[in-house]
Amino acid sequence: MSVRTYNPAVRVGNWNEDLCLEEECLKDFLEKRDNGELLTTETGRKAAFMMEDVKLSKDTSGCGYIKFGDNINIYNPAVQSSVCWYFDGQKTQVTASKHLHPCKRNTFTIKSIDKNKQDGDYLTYEEKFFLYSDHLGKCIANESGSENEQQCEPFQLSSEKTTFAKSPAPKSLKQAIYFEPKKDQYGAYWQILCFDPKMRMESQGQRVRANSKILFNHCKTNERLRVIEEKQLQIRTLFGFEHEVVANTNLDSHKAEKPDNHFMLIIEPVTESAEHHTTE
Repeated sequence: MSVRTYNPAVRVGNWNEDLCLEEECLKDFLEKRDNGELLTTETGRKAAFMMEDVKLSKDTSGCGYIKFGDNINIYNPAVQSSVCWYFDGQKTQVTASKHLHPCKRNTFTIKSIDKNKQDGDYLTYEEKFFLYSDHLGKCIANESGSENEQQCEPFQLSSEKTTFAKSPAPKSLKQAIYFEPKKDQYGAYWQILCFDPKMRMESQGQRVRANSKILFNHCKTNERLRVIEEKQLQIRTLFGFEHEVVANTNLDSHKAEKPDNHFMLIIEPVTESAEHHTTE
């Protein structure tokens, strides 16, 4: 006659160690929850910081031109997205997001490389400038837990030709663009070109009008800023899938830049034409 010697209530093996381990895991979870150190909490806090509202520069003079020192939004009408930065905790990527509301991710400042130019002076076509993000350094410092002065300084948009030392953009394998701590180097020089090739020479030295189509050119490599439209090459972020942004000139059969190279520098108030583009 067989006797049943085991049932689910019988404790076997390292039952005491397993019980202690479960208790420790629960205590660790409760402690992290009380201190706000859970991954979901930290991710939500980082996302909230990136999406904090930032005011664009206002066209108080009514002239409708871009000035040095302006806070701008860089908008691509072809994909109806704004250029922004994204920090995933390890590296910074430049993407184009459908979130068009001005925030810390998609608001940038134009600064002159010429000490004779001051904030408030007009930006002209083919004039070199820096493009700064005033908030990326703060985000990186918050992530690392150390807010030193160097990390909180503005970061500048830069690019270099793809080499063994400089990797291409991860999705499209085109010339990558990236943000780095502020320093005076030619790889961070940019300029605005007229989007119409026939008017490019005539526009040289003229003031850049806000909320109208332009080309964003990298001076060192002579490559235009471009949004990669292909869905299969999108980058996954906390805010959903976003387009990759690179330095690459995409020409049509007439040797003119395609719409994915066309951008608009947005300031407030938005003109009727720009408002039409952003709502299409």
